[in-house]
Amino acid sequence: MKKNTIQVIALSMILVTSMVMAGCGGTDVTTANGSSTSATVSENTSTSTGEDENITEDDSSNAEYEENTETVAEPEQPVGSVENNEEISEIAEKETDKDSLAEWILDREDIEDRYNITSYDIPYGVTVIGEQCFNDTKLESIRIPDSVRVIDKKAFHMCLELKTVELPDSLEEIGEGAFQYCKALTSITIPNSVNTLGENCFTGCESVEEIKLPDGLTEIPRACFSSCEKLKAISLPEGITDLGMDAFYGCESLEEMVIPEGITLLYKGTFHHCNSLKRVTVPEGVTRIGDEVFADCTSIVSVGLSGSGADVELPNSLERIDYAAFIRCSSLTTVVLPDGLTTIEKRAFSASPIETITYRGVTYESQDSFFEAFGAIEGNKVN
Repeated sequence: MKKNTIQVIALSMILVTSMVMAGCGGTDVTTANGSSTSATVSENTSTSTGEDENITEDDSSNAEYEENTETVAEPEQPVGSVENNEEISEIAEKETDKDSLAEWILDREDIEDRYNITSYDIPYGVTVIGEQCFNDTKLESIRIPDSVRVIDKKAFHMCLELKTVELPDSLEEIGEGAFQYCKALTSITIPNSVNTLGENCFTGCESVEEIKLPDGLTEIPRACFSSCEKLKAISLPEGITDLGMDAFYGCESLEEMVIPEGITLLYKGTFHHCNSLKRVTVPEGVTRIGDEVFADCTSIVSVGLSGSGADVELPNSLERIDYAAFIRCSSLTTVVLPDGLTTIEKRAFSASPIETITYRGVTYESQDSFFEAFGAIEGNKVN
């Protein structure tokens, strides 16, 4: 009896264990006496089947969601993004009017391998060629687009190999020393859009033979074209009112100069050392010829009044000739001075082989006698 009870308990434990392991299906169980028993849990099976159906519906929904997700297009890049702004900016720079371009300065740091470049195309949109941008490089040619407004200080200074440069119609200003010592340049055409030139702008461009200036220019600044040794002729626009100090100093090939009306003063050294200068017309309105203006102009033979045909024609408005104005003019032999002249510096004609000086209808055969007589006239000064 006791033995049978133990077997029943053992069999019950086996059945419970089998049910747990089998989940919702039937399981074959081996009894203690070796017989095989099949247990089926119908309730669990039906319940599991319902849950499976629910799961199948959920899976179908998930599959449909994934399918919809795959067909959704990726949103476009917003207009305010970096990529689109760069693209729009690039297009705008090409299509916009040059007057509306924002300032874009091309700096020397922007030029790769700058000391070894021989040619360069400046991109459209650049408005300023920065200070010393191409200074002291091996540049031979340059393309400047019609967006550049300013060529800054010494931008092409010491570009010894630069032979040609075409300046665009957008250009308004050429800075101090911008093309100084560009010794290979042979011609320069400055567009009418330019209204400002800096000091020493083309100093030392010793191969330049021709320069064309814009009509609207009002000033030739200090030493702007000094030491342009091969420059033979240049026409000054009628609007010029100021010729700076040493403006044409050392232009050894310059032969003729017509100074426009509106000039009232010739500053120091304007034509100093212009060895070939043979013909200069000084207009009415000029009251003073400054220090060394015609010093070392060795081709000048005569100085006379307006309309006389002399190499240098002086206006009746002239009141003063300053220190060494005609010093060392080694071919100068004849001088006729206007009646309105009242002040002359003593060395005004020193080291010049003058034979006669005529003043107020009187001709003097030596400088000493002239200055003695000139100083004796009331109101005149010999300094």
